[in-house]
Parts: sequence; C-alpha cells; structure tokens
Amino acid sequence: MAQAIHVRTLDLSEGNVLGVRLQGRLTAEDCAQIFPRIESILEEYGTLRMLIELKGIRGITPEAIWEDLKFDVRHFRACERLAIVGDAGWESWLATLSKPFVAGQVRHFEPAELREAWAWLKL
Repeated sequence: MAQAIHVRTLDLSEGNVLGVRLQGRLTAEDCAQIFPRIESILEEYGTLRMLIELKGIRGITPEAIWEDLKFDVRHFRACERLAIVGDAGWESWLATLSKPFVAGQVRHFEPAELREAWAWLKL
C-alpha cells in the first residue's frame, strides 16, 4: 500500500502569508504541489511569510530533500518569517536547520500554539 502525503493549504492563508499542512511521507511530487503557490506569492508580493504544520510525518524521500533544498536556495531568501508547527523534537531541529536559508525569522511552535504562530506571521 502506498503511503500518501496530504498537502493542504490552510484557510488562514492570505496575501503573502501561506500556511500548509503536511501529513504522511513527503515526496518530490508533493513538493511540486507547494512550490508553484510559493512562486506565485513571491512574484506578486516579493516576500513570503509561511507556516508549515507537520502532522504525522513518516519521513521524506531523498528526492524530496533534494528538490526542497534546490528550491530553498533560490527562493527562501525572500521569506520574512517561517513558522514550523509540530510537536516532535526533530521539528524544532528543522526550524534551526532552516535558518541559514531564510533571510527572516524562523520559529518553532507546538501544536497548541497554532493561533500564536498565525498571529506572529501576520504581525
């Protein structure tokens, strides 16, 4: 049985603020669903504020890591704020790992702090 990833744009996304929920095992095809939306926001607004909510992540394929890394190097210097929401210890580590690629601020939030994460992005 294939392990599905669910990539969903969150309802509070507006303007240059984009929230996505990722669940399951992330693949390069899943990255291809998110990247055009990010590029569209950057083209229209010039900057991005992004929330990534991680729920039940079961891994990431090497191809997805490679695609994400290439994309981040090209685009995430225009990211003003990145909020990573999740409760696993590695998600906090992911926020730290992302900092060199993001020109703006990066913060980790626990799931109970989801509203605080949105408020921080929209300041």
